Amino acid sequence: MRGQFGFASVRRLPCSYGLNEKGGMNAEELNKYFNKNVLPLYPDMEDKPGKRVMLKVDSGPGRTDLPMLAQMQLKGFYLVPGVSNTTAKTQETDQNYGPFKISFRGNIRVLAAARHQQKKQMLLKDLALLVFGGTDSITGVVLEDSFNKAFLQSGCLSAWNKCGAVPLTRKPLEDEGIRHEAIINADGTTLSDMDPEGLKLMEIERENRVHCKFLKLLGYDSEHLRCAATRRSTKKFELTVPHSKERIALLQRSSTVGQLFHATHGKHLNSGDFFVAKAKTEWGARIKQLEKAKVTRQKTTEHVKKAKAILQAKGEPTMENRESFSAAEIKELHRYRLGTLGSGLTKEKLLEAYLAAPAPFKDDEWGHNEEAELQRLKSTEIKFEDTALAVALDQNAKSVAQHADKLSDMEAAALINALQQRNNNNTGTDGGYNQLCIF
Repeated sequence: MRGQFGFASVRRLPCSYGLNEKGGMNAEELNKYFNKNVLPLYPDMEDKPGKRVMLKVDSGPGRTDLPMLAQMQLKGFYLVPGVSNTTAKTQETDQNYGPFKISFRGNIRVLAAARHQQKKQMLLKDLALLVFGGTDSITGVVLEDSFNKAFLQSGCLSAWNKCGAVPLTRKPLEDEGIRHEAIINADGTTLSDMDPEGLKLMEIERENRVHCKFLKLLGYDSEHLRCAATRRSTKKFELTVPHSKERIALLQRSSTVGQLFHATHGKHLNSGDFFVAKAKTEWGARIKQLEKAKVTRQKTTEHVKKAKAILQAKGEPTMENRESFSAAEIKELHRYRLGTLGSGLTKEKLLEAYLAAPAPFKDDEWGHNEEAELQRLKSTEIKFEDTALAVALDQNAKSVAQHADKLSDMEAAALINALQQRNNNNTGTDGGYNQLCIF
């Protein structure tokens, strides 16, 4: 393909393909695609105004992969979720594939008919002829160039224009094929600001109700003619303030790209709020894990104390002195060594299992370190250094430090200047990076 992208002049760039073992896309393949196909197109990309690159993505797998999003943001590469269920209106390439499929299928019909007349088969190697056109060496029929018919510069610009991408417009929203809804407030009134067509829908519904009632008075069964306007509560579209607790909570509850689209108001996925929300979710899972372990290990500690008290008072049990131990005491000892009460076993069987099992290597008590971690997670506010973005930044910094000798003089000078600027900015502070995202 030919393009300029982030280069000084137009140049030819190679195409490639990739797929997973099932022939589709996943997080690993998506990451490969970005790094091998997209990033090389923008060698001058940086995470600063005028140098960032935005890529619109659909709701396929891997779009919310945290390590990938973090690495992308540090490079200045931002992912924006497309509007759910709007492929035909907002995805540019789908506009190209319509003409391509029509032309390609036409080529199949022409070539199949010509080969059939000469009792010849169509082969896999004919695929290039069907896509790019030309004269068939067997039958002499001429096929049109389906690819260039759909994907020429003029075709791509037309597709982008229809989707409101180039130039950037709200054109998809003005399409007659877009479904409208009546946005209903909590008090039952219709909100016209978000979709003015909703008022028309409610008016049509009222007219329909009146006429159906009139038909019913005349003795007709008008229920089959009843219809209702499509409704949506304004709560679905409640906006949250960036960096607020409400937005973080909404992002935590968002499990699909479509839900993320509403939570971020259509903004990029790899935002500071997104990384904080994911970190908070991970912290929440770790807190639950620690609390569950705390309860379990505290119960275990209680049973260990009971067992040791029994052993201290009566000594080790044997088959000979078993009568001096009660069934409840043998059960406690069984739990101490094997971790279970041994329900359904007789006193003799419990004792046999106890004697055959080795003594625990150590008492697994709930320690100070675990309690300190639990309290820290429960009481500490999530900061930049707790997010996946900080991990990615740390990895990049270590990589630069290890390969500093390979930097060019210009790159080394830029790095030294940035570090000096950082020291100047952080004079009198802790020197930390305390801002999540400035776009």
